Amino acid sequence: MPGALARDIETAHRLYEECERVLSGCYYADFLDQARDAREERFWVHVADFFLDERQRELVDKGVF
Repeated sequence: MPGALARDIETAHRLYEECERVLSGCYYADFLDQARDAREERFWVHVADFFLDERQRELVDKGVF
């Protein structure tokens, strides 16, 4: 794998982990109000929704729902 691609993949892995840490379950108005613009706020909400959907999927798979 070329070096640049390997670095991009590693960066993407770190980005995913950081998004999960920071944005997972992040629906606080005080937090969202800090977005620089509506596009950034929508991004944060979409990422938070992704992690919420994943958590719900895990609970369904476990038979909780």
